[in-house]
Amino acid sequence: LKEVIIGYNVTSIGYEAFYDCSNLKTISIPDSVTLIDASACKQCINLTSITIPESVISIGENAFAHCKAATSITIPNSITIINYATFADCNTITSINIPSSITTIEKYGFINCINLTSISFEEVSVLQTIGTQAFYQCSLLPSIIIPSSVISISNEAFYDCQNLTSVIISPDSSLN
Repeated sequence: LKEVIIGYNVTSIGYEAFYDCSNLKTISIPDSVTLIDASACKQCINLTSITIPESVISIGENAFAHCKAATSITIPNSITIINYATFADCNTITSINIPSSITTIEKYGFINCINLTSISFEEVSVLQTIGTQAFYQCSLLPSIIIPSSVISISNEAFYDCQNLTSVIISPDSSLN
């Protein structure tokens, strides 16, 4: 299985639907899909691009974990939570834009994205929580600007980010 084109009558991608489809390179998700369940595309090690349409309001735990060939991720404004290990081990991703709708990045959200060099948050952010080891071992990440909306950064959120030399927290943040 190398390519999946999901029909427009489909509203959800179920639990482990494409789990371990190691030859899958592309998946086309239509605007009719509102849910991508847990581990839906986990271990699709050759999936090159992850584009989630605006219709999706929920992405389950580990949904795209271990998609080691993915070079880009597009997260829509319809998503409010990056669940547990959603993008864990997507280790060819170099940059990620966190949309303004995200309130929480849960534990292990982007753990071991070892080539991540840029994390940007949209200007008007509602992000409140960065979970435990959310960006653990993002070893090429040089800097990050924490939005003022953040009220909690959990243990080891940026642990083993060996090149992280600059963390800027907004002056009007409650973290100061």
